[in-house]
Amino acid sequence: MNWFTRKNKFLVTGKTVIVTGGSQGMGLGIAKKLASKGANVVIVAQNVPKLENATKAISSCASKYQSQRFHYISADLRKSVETDRVVSEVTTWNNNVVADAVFCCAGNSLPGYFVDTSSEVLRAQMDSIYWSGANMAHSIMKAWLSTGEKKESSSDSTSTRHIVFTSSVLAFFPLAGYAPYNPAKAALRGLADTLVQEVNYYNGARLHSSNGSSSPKIKVHIVYPAGIRSPGFEVEEKLKPNLTKILEGVDVPAEPDVVADTTIAGLERGDYMITINWLGHLMKGAAAGMSPRNGWGVVDTFWTFAGGLIFRYNKARGRPTLYVCGTDEYGTATETKALEEGVSPAELCAKYNKVHAEVYDWFEIGFDIFGRTPTEQHTKISQDMFLKVKEKGFLAERTSEQPFCPKHGKFLADRFVEGTCKICGYEDARGDQCDKCGNLLDPFDLINPRCKVDGETPIRRETTHTYLLLDKLQPVIEEFTEESIRKGGWSRNAKIITESWLKEGLKERGITRDLSWGVPVPLPGYESKVLYVWFEACIGYPSITANYTAEWEQWWRNPENVELFQFLGKDNVPFHSVIFPGCQIATGDKWTKLHHLSATEYLNYEGGKFSKSRGIGVFGNNAKETGIPPDVWRYYLLKNRPESGDTQFEWRSFIDGNNSELLAKLGNFVNRVIKLVNSPKAFGGVIPEQFNPSSLPESFKTHIDEITTLLSQYLSEMETVHLRGALSTAMKIAEAGNGLIQAHRLDNSLIASQPELAAQVVGTVINLIYLCSAIFEPYLPATCASIRSQVNAPFLLIPSEDDIKDGWKPTYLSAGHKIGKAAYLFSKIDDKKADEWRDMFGGNQADRKKKEEDEAKKAAEKARKKQADKERKAARKAAEAANAAAGATGVEASAKGDEVKESEKKIEAGGKPELKGEDGAVDSVVDGLKQVTIPTS
Repeated sequence: MNWFTRKNKFLVTGKTVIVTGGSQGMGLGIAKKLASKGANVVIVAQNVPKLENATKAISSCASKYQSQRFHYISADLRKSVETDRVVSEVTTWNNNVVADAVFCCAGNSLPGYFVDTSSEVLRAQMDSIYWSGANMAHSIMKAWLSTGEKKESSSDSTSTRHIVFTSSVLAFFPLAGYAPYNPAKAALRGLADTLVQEVNYYNGARLHSSNGSSSPKIKVHIVYPAGIRSPGFEVEEKLKPNLTKILEGVDVPAEPDVVADTTIAGLERGDYMITINWLGHLMKGAAAGMSPRNGWGVVDTFWTFAGGLIFRYNKARGRPTLYVCGTDEYGTATETKALEEGVSPAELCAKYNKVHAEVYDWFEIGFDIFGRTPTEQHTKISQDMFLKVKEKGFLAERTSEQPFCPKHGKFLADRFVEGTCKICGYEDARGDQCDKCGNLLDPFDLINPRCKVDGETPIRRETTHTYLLLDKLQPVIEEFTEESIRKGGWSRNAKIITESWLKEGLKERGITRDLSWGVPVPLPGYESKVLYVWFEACIGYPSITANYTAEWEQWWRNPENVELFQFLGKDNVPFHSVIFPGCQIATGDKWTKLHHLSATEYLNYEGGKFSKSRGIGVFGNNAKETGIPPDVWRYYLLKNRPESGDTQFEWRSFIDGNNSELLAKLGNFVNRVIKLVNSPKAFGGVIPEQFNPSSLPESFKTHIDEITTLLSQYLSEMETVHLRGALSTAMKIAEAGNGLIQAHRLDNSLIASQPELAAQVVGTVINLIYLCSAIFEPYLPATCASIRSQVNAPFLLIPSEDDIKDGWKPTYLSAGHKIGKAAYLFSKIDDKKADEWRDMFGGNQADRKKKEEDEAKKAAEKARKKQADKERKAARKAAEAANAAAGATGVEASAKGDEVKESEKKIEAGGKPELKGEDGAVDSVVDGLKQVTIPTS
């Protein structure tokens, strides 16, 4: 099975789709593409002549012209009553069947500075962009979710309905000069991010409808194009401020048909967020934040798990293997974060590098070295590569104007300039944005600007930077990637992303910055500049290796004998597949370049998203708080590795993976056999003498053949980095052992009645358990160490195809071998833990802390009351004893009784009792009780 092959998740043949803004531009391109795929299309806009012409153009693209239908509706989508009418009219036109999908493409762009734009235009942009999309989505979802609705979708209950919003890359990184446009696109992003969670609630409800039927589930998507060449683009260019044009640089608008093709391709993959070109891909990756993290999410450990798994696998095959990782720590965001925390960048990065290292150690990732980029070796290798790339003619200088601080003599990034906002008067606005009014700013727009470092007034000054000429390198990069993809068998998403970048056309990129934290640029006149992370971050791989071994070039300059495998999230693909190999090629030196690239999709959390800022999801540095061993985490996360599409982290399936798979299959198989062999009534802890692997019974053949086939499949999947498939196959091998036991009914009665057959079964399955310690080693290292201890055998290499060409043979451990003691590999997890953990990891950190504090207070109060009750009873008992000792002295006893009552009152109030009596008996009892520690939660 090819685990990288996707099913088409956006089948539209015979379906009815509404496209708003469908008379021109992107909307028209989408409509034509849908028609070519067999959909019935309804376009919505206001201009009737344009709608008529567009409908003709769309119908000409039909793939099944005789059966397809096309329609247009003129409507003002800024009004909810109009969008309700559109849905109703389409339903009637579609034989009383609600449409299957809606594309919200309506809207235009009217650039301008905030202050220069009238409030009417600001409101109009929000209406035409946000409200047209929100109204349309609201109307169609009401139709889809109406209770008692007779009008069904043309989809069956197993298919999917789709809402597709159109935002912009400006929702990731707004630009000055788009004040009317940016907020509306950002609002659409917020709506889509909300709905993608809400529809999971609706999708769950559909499975439990009152009439027992289920309706199609709903999926939400959002597209982030950059510039699009459309009729509106020409108007936009005329209105665009000069500053905006400078900031946009050489961004070339895409053709509507190209945008449409990429959008549909993303939908067919099942993507939620769809970006169109290299700029969108880059912004989507960068928008997650590049500063050091204060929590390392489980989602972020996928690539480290995968790399560690392949590392352990190759070690277990007897191959020399090196596993290198580390933190790339330079950049603007690091300097800014350090300034905010009042520490140096070096101190900040050391702090978070330690956090990362501790998490990886706990998960037993198993790096040979986990290093860092701020080292002498990194500087040396980075500068050497830079100078060689320059020497070969692949670098060029460009000049621009930036803020400069005359006091400490450095150029300033936007966020290092502060001053008074010219719009709202806020005195601590930054050079990129005002946090009070939310408007985007330019550093030169600030009133009384000051340097964030020393308070000096910055001045304008030209600065020169070096650019990497990727456009000049494109032919050789294309040649390299084609060969590497073919030979290395990259993951499908890595291949698509890389080919998309190359198809879009590479552009020159600035690789120096005016910063102090980074690798110094080794050129005259660049004394205050550093190499930017786009160039030097990936050089961290060879530089970290150089810090590990003096023979680092045997790994990194030896392409004839070394293959480089890299594992990462798909947002980082272009840096590893295009930029870094391009830099290696540009040096003219011999380098070990990328062989296999394995990129993951997204891991989601309980139907929504992981969110560090909101504390939603379980994170690496608190996963161990659950008390669950690392191997259970490793198993579940690798079992759900998002190789060919997004996957879900769900606590119930996490528990099920432990209880129904690890415990019930692998754990049960190992434990039942080891315990049986160790039984004095069975074999006394020794493989019986009657075991002879060269003359196994004929009844074993089917089982041995199954194990051989599965083992061959496992090897193939591991060699091609199909990690989920290999794990599933390994578990089937363990199940095959259980099958052999059950088929021959291995128990005490078989041992008594057919000792030779029982010996053959036991010897075979003990060897199979030993084999499991090898094939599960990449996934479950601690578990496999326990298995080796229980079979009393050393580390076992994974067999090769040659080793099993004549079938797998249970010949590792012979008759007479003494095994170790039995031990449980896994423990059952209570199902109730799912709700507990979901609650624990379902809100922000502040809420969690407050909840924990409240629970602690309640527990303490409960303990206090319990203690007071004990003290009250003890006091009464002591008083009664004192009265008895007093004999007939009734007055004294009465007095002591009064003391007890008074003491009880004090205890009720939380005080200490003050009873007097013979030898202080009561005080002694109470004080003794006071010393008892009452545990709290």
